[in-house]
Amino acid sequence: MGFVEIGRPETADQRNEILQAFPFTRTLISFVLRMNRENIRTPARSVANLEFHHTGEEVDEVARRIVVALAERGVRAANGAAMGFPMEMDR
Repeated sequence: MGFVEIGRPETADQRNEILQAFPFTRTLISFVLRMNRENIRTPARSVANLEFHHTGEEVDEVARRIVVALAERGVRAANGAAMGFPMEMDR
C-alpha cells in the first residue's frame, strides 16, 4: 500500500485526467492484492477467470472499506478503480 500526493512530479502525466474525474483529489492511495498463483497458471481458463473475478471483487471491497473509513473521519474519498470497466483501462 502506498500514498502519493497529487502534486508530485511523478504524477504530472496523469494529473489532469485524475482531476477531471475527481477534482477534489489531494492524495492517491494504491494497494495490491495477490492472486492464487496456481489458479492463474492453469491452462483451464475457467479456473483462472474465477480467480480474476474473486480477486477483483476483493479489490473492490478493500477500496470501498478504505473510502468508508476515510469518509467517517471527514475525508472526501472515492474509489476510482477500473477493475470492472476494462473499456476505461486506457484512462
